[in-house]
Formats: sequence, structure tokens, C-alpha cells
Amino acid sequence: MAQVCDYLVDEYNAYVLLIPNNVFYNQYDDLDVATKVFEHVSHKENVLTISERYPAQELKGIISQCEILIGARYHSIVAALSLGIPTIAIAWHHKYPEILQLVGQEGWICNIEDLSHENLTKKIDKLWINKDQARMEIFDRLPEVKNSILSGGEKVKEILNLQ
Repeated sequence: MAQVCDYLVDEYNAYVLLIPNNVFYNQYDDLDVATKVFEHVSHKENVLTISERYPAQELKGIISQCEILIGARYHSIVAALSLGIPTIAIAWHHKYPEILQLVGQEGWICNIEDLSHENLTKKIDKLWINKDQARMEIFDRLPEVKNSILSGGEKVKEILNLQ
């Protein structure tokens, strides 16, 4: 991932933000992983690691400032998509393709089994070129997704009222 950070800086003069989603302040949390990635980055001046624990709404606010999101944590992917942020999901569970499919973004999945620097940077290049179109597609689908969620809630309400 450090190579990917450097690639983003080299190719797009990007600022890269490493956003730990699960922070427990022990050696097995996302902050530890982000710190290790940062240690191997060459362009440290363009890469920042969030080192504090933030509530979900503040993390979502931080994510809202991103051009694109490359994520492996489900809740950060959901947050980004709900904000219309073009997203590449590093998928290690069936729910990742499902959430991207809801907003018409299934082409931006990188399965963990075949994840490589080359595969990921190719997806990044393609998404970077098409990020405005991806953003519009996401925004176009969000009302339908919201209605589907509300419909599910109404069905639960009906079931509960029947009992």
C-alpha cells in the first residue's frame, strides 16, 4: 500500500490520507497498519495518517473531502458512497460487491485474492479519469437505494404491528 500511496503522489500529485477506521490503540488495529504503511512511503510530505480516534460523523466529514476513496473497511466504503465519493473497494467479503452494485459501481472492486500493485493502480487510473462520471452515477442511484432502505423499514414495521 505504501507503493500505491507513492504512485498517487507521483502520477496525480495527490495528497493521500490514511484513515484508520477501527482504532483500539493496540497493535492489531487500523492505526497500527496505517503507521506501518506510512513508514514505507517515500513521499511523506504528501501522505498523512489520522492518528486520533474520531466518532463516525467526523470520519464521514473527513471522507467527504476526498476525491476518491480506496478502502478495505466496509463502513468507510458505505460512508464514501453515501457522499457520492468514487470508491475502489478492496473486497474480502461478499458484502463489498453487493454495496458497490447498489450504486452501479461494481467495476471498482479489487478482490483481495488477486490484489496486486498493478491491478490496483490500473483501477486507480481508470477511476481517476472517470471520477466525475462515477460520482454522477452514484448520486443518480442514491435516491433508489434510500427508498429501498425505507421500504424495508416499512415492512419491518408492518410485521411488528401484526404481532
